[in-house]
Amino acid sequence: MKLGRNILIALGSLFVVLACVLGFTLSRITFQDFARLEREDAELDVQRVLSALAQRREDLESKLTDWSNWDDTYRYALRPNDAFVASNISAEALSALQLDALMIVNRSARSSFPAVPMRRTASWRMRRTDSPN
Repeated sequence: MKLGRNILIALGSLFVVLACVLGFTLSRITFQDFARLEREDAELDVQRVLSALAQRREDLESKLTDWSNWDDTYRYALRPNDAFVASNISAEALSALQLDALMIVNRSARSSFPAVPMRRTASWRMRRTDSPN
């Protein structure tokens, strides 16, 4: 009877040890695989963000090129006037361009026109730098 009990305890202990080893091994393998998958997903997400930023930059460069080559904008940068603002810069126009702000700068790096969006009212607060505000 004592031998049967010892064999049962030995087999039970062996089963517990093997289960622990198997569980540890599988958890290590699984953890490493999941860590690798998470890293790959993170790298893919970073690439998506970089791609989206590059696309936004290209869009902005295209808009900048359009506005900077426009004679009326050039004249406005040299001599700011309210007629240009009234006819060319509106909340709808800037929203259509998907711009959050617009700044026209002349060669001496003096801003002729900064426009700051006021998102709550969907209108633009426009002020010229030569004004006291």
